[in-house]
Amino acid sequence: MKQRGWSDTMIREALQTTPIAVPGKRGPALRYVHPQTGRSLVVDAGSGKIFHVGGDGFRYG
Repeated sequence: MKQRGWSDTMIREALQTTPIAVPGKRGPALRYVHPQTGRSLVVDAGSGKIFHVGGDGFRYG
């Protein structure tokens, strides 16, 4: 998480935004975009666990 430039505060801020529904490898997922950095984190829609934190320049889709 910290290697990709995320802090606990930034994760909380991203999780307050409206998620984007995306297909996950193991089922539905939700992508949240941090409002200032544009970095994304992806959460398993079933378990609610974060399974991906994106770094600068990571492209989705």
